[in-house]
Amino acid sequence: MKKDDHIGVIQKEESLDNEEVSVEEKWDLPQDFDLFSKHEVHEIYFPPNSNQDNRESGNVNGYGYGCGDNNSDNDGCQSSKHRLSFHIECLEPSSPLDITNKSNSDATKYDATGHCVWAGAFLLIQCMEEILDTGGVLAQIEDGRIIELGAGTGIGGLSMTVASKDRFVMPQMVCYTDADPAALDVCRRNCDLNSLLPDEYEIEELTWGEEFKKCDDADEKEMKMMFDLALATDVLYEIDLCGPLFTTVSQSIPVGAIFVLSHVPRACYNEGNPPEAVENLEQYIMDRAQEHGLVVEKVIRPPSPDNLDEEILEWCSKDAFRDSAVIVFRRM
Repeated sequence: MKKDDHIGVIQKEESLDNEEVSVEEKWDLPQDFDLFSKHEVHEIYFPPNSNQDNRESGNVNGYGYGCGDNNSDNDGCQSSKHRLSFHIECLEPSSPLDITNKSNSDATKYDATGHCVWAGAFLLIQCMEEILDTGGVLAQIEDGRIIELGAGTGIGGLSMTVASKDRFVMPQMVCYTDADPAALDVCRRNCDLNSLLPDEYEIEELTWGEEFKKCDDADEKEMKMMFDLALATDVLYEIDLCGPLFTTVSQSIPVGAIFVLSHVPRACYNEGNPPEAVENLEQYIMDRAQEHGLVVEKVIRPPSPDNLDEEILEWCSKDAFRDSAVIVFRRM
């Protein structure tokens, strides 16, 4: 396939001397999301948990605000029969555009990765209650600044915001970051879709390993870069990303702050990757994090496949979380 902005196929033809040659047939179809993929809005549910009793009392709706009574039909209030949920606009993984992009050498130009919702996000949602129960996490969320790295659709930051609000803990703001500006447009729409106020979130383009903000004033620069909690879901799909990720995390949070990494082992191994990464990827990630001053506070495992929530199984197979973990780091 010719590597340009259109999609074509290679046809085999015979030359005059009966040798087979390749001739490209160009369909002149632009390679864009509108033609090959459609963003759809989905309702994402949290698993039932111990906090469900609080909502069923009629005092709290799915977003942590009072409803008045169990059967309120007011806008923004959920019945006690409803689960905690929020909405996400996204593409289905392995959409036609995503598949076609794999054959294009300019892989970043039409990359649909950040427009999809991956298993790591659902691992985060499945384990959210235990994450919030980890010492210091809620305290750092309360009136704090959260940064999501590799945010894509923003599902990680939105799920943490919704779940913490359900406990009457409100972050000051969440900064959603990604290297893909097109994915950040989707993230912005998702913030609006879930009725976040303009001062409750920021959208920033960020490449790991680079400075987060360019400010002339040193004090302002330090303030812009510092967050109370960092979050990333399913972002280590290449071993080589460990260094840049942990560099950015260590630059973004102060000593004592928390970094939550929802990790599903699907990394691609490149020539030259160390053998220890192949032998034990999770330990390799922890070791690289420690080199950047991030020590493991807690490792949270998902439930057994038979105990996964039904709504999550609509998105993920039963074995999607095999060898996965939510790793809670603290910067030392």
